[in-house]
Amino acid sequence: MALDLDIAAIAGQLEHQRVDDFKRSNAAALFEGLLMATANQLQPTQQDFEARVDILRRLEFLIREIDVCKGLAIKPFGSFLSNLYTPWGDLDITLMPLEPAPLSRSKKTKILKSIHDALLQAGGAIRVQVLFRPRVPLLMFEDAWWRISCDISVSNTDAVFKSHALGLIVGMDLRCRQLIFLVKCWAKAQCINDPKMGTLNSYALSLLVIFHLQTRNPPILPPLSAIIGQGGASADGFHYLNRIAEFTERGFGKGNTSSVAELFVSFFGQFSAVEELWIQGLAVCTFRGQWGDKTTTDPAWASKNYALLVEDPFDLSENCSRSVHQGSLQHVCKAFRLTHELLCDKFSYWFLGKLKETLFRWPHASPRPCFHPSRPGIEQLREHVSLNASRKNDRPEKQKKGKKQVKQ
Repeated sequence: MALDLDIAAIAGQLEHQRVDDFKRSNAAALFEGLLMATANQLQPTQQDFEARVDILRRLEFLIREIDVCKGLAIKPFGSFLSNLYTPWGDLDITLMPLEPAPLSRSKKTKILKSIHDALLQAGGAIRVQVLFRPRVPLLMFEDAWWRISCDISVSNTDAVFKSHALGLIVGMDLRCRQLIFLVKCWAKAQCINDPKMGTLNSYALSLLVIFHLQTRNPPILPPLSAIIGQGGASADGFHYLNRIAEFTERGFGKGNTSSVAELFVSFFGQFSAVEELWIQGLAVCTFRGQWGDKTTTDPAWASKNYALLVEDPFDLSENCSRSVHQGSLQHVCKAFRLTHELLCDKFSYWFLGKLKETLFRWPHASPRPCFHPSRPGIEQLREHVSLNASRKNDRPEKQKKGKKQVKQ
């Protein structure tokens, strides 16, 4: 895999060159303003927060009346707990035993079935179904009042811990939280943020952003091994806090003054540059903060024929992008590649409104493309930019001809 890593290094050099060109252009300041304004406009409102709290409260009240749920408490996890959620994001919930005790798979399934029946009887929930997944049995429904999709699991201790730890880690640098939020909004708009459709889940997207910040020069975030250690998801939370405090006090990452706009552009540059290397087993490893492959990741991955490898820093045996298959990987890579090409075209910044609409499907209520769009919005904008750029270049020549005719 040494050759592949050399190729990745060369691709990184090309990416840095493109970012340097972007920094020197007048577009950087304009694009920074656009991204910050967009992020502020897309941020969850107080009502979005209260809606999720209301769902948790009503579920807590519901399970009190279910005998099999005695001794269990409702706990949110995922992006809501990490404070990385979007207004349209799902709400991940798990039922945790008040007293630590192992629960069998059959017990978990019985609990979810009981909640399923109670939701149907009480009303207020639609599309209620239990999925008997091999890994984690899941109850899915949509809240009828708030129209928020919810996933309920039982005793998902590791997920709660990871979510809390991730929130602490991304809080080390404000740019990390901002970039994750923008990338998630972009991914949703491009239809590549849905593991049920074979694309990336939000956790994997967050890890891609963290990896990007780890591999800047100088780095903005440290390798997560320096924070997590060898404890993984079983480590003490205070251990995390102490390590993060140490890095914060040292001012780690402050030496890198890249703006969010520059990091947004370089993010797509980095991952579009290695598009051809995924099939060779290139892996994103935030634990070590550097590229890996099938020889440096879990040996069991070699037999599973994963299309994309994103290592879970809290459990190195887990591939966070296992939902991505070869067919959907092409769609994901295309979205990254076209976005990077668009952002590196100086003419794109002549049409900031169009650029905003294309990247984030602005306004939010505007139609989104189908899963495999025949003419993606990015391609349409590129044609629009190219056409108007050529017209603008032709304009001075036409004006000169017009002046000559007047003189005659």
